[in-house]
Amino acid sequence: DMLKQLKPKEGEWKCTQCMLKNRKEDPECVACGVPKEGGGGNLSGGVSSTYWHFHYMRLRDDDLNVLVDVLQKSEVLGKVTLDYNHLTLADGKFTDALANNKTLKCLSLGYNKIGAEGAKRLAASLRVNKTLKKLRLEWNEIGDEGAKHIADALMENRSLEKITLEYNKIGDD
Repeated sequence: DMLKQLKPKEGEWKCTQCMLKNRKEDPECVACGVPKEGGGGNLSGGVSSTYWHFHYMRLRDDDLNVLVDVLQKSEVLGKVTLDYNHLTLADGKFTDALANNKTLKCLSLGYNKIGAEGAKRLAASLRVNKTLKKLRLEWNEIGDEGAKHIADALMENRSLEKITLEYNKIGDD
């Protein structure tokens, strides 16, 4: 019967961000990546947090001051999700902090407004940063010029294992 199928199974947990039911053994939400226990949620979270998650918060570059501070001081922050905001990275504060960060492994910046200038600043940080493994940049209007900056930086950066650049008006995209 339908009600039996909708009932949570033993140990299942519901994601606080997207409300998806996850299996007991999933350490983070399979849909959005929010950790099973805790997780980010506000820009005044502790410096000891390992994951900060800021989807759909209408954040602009000026709103990242706390996160910039955390990137500079944290010894445990491993993942930051900043998708669906209004970030350009043009002021350089976030990218400068990223350049010298030694803990961040995964950064998601999809669906922002980074453009060629933000991509240039991000590329400069990728030349220095040696810990970032995954970077999501889809839907950011990076264009051919921004893509060239990132490609040049990747010639020097050997730590980045995966980068997502779809839908950025690159070539025939």
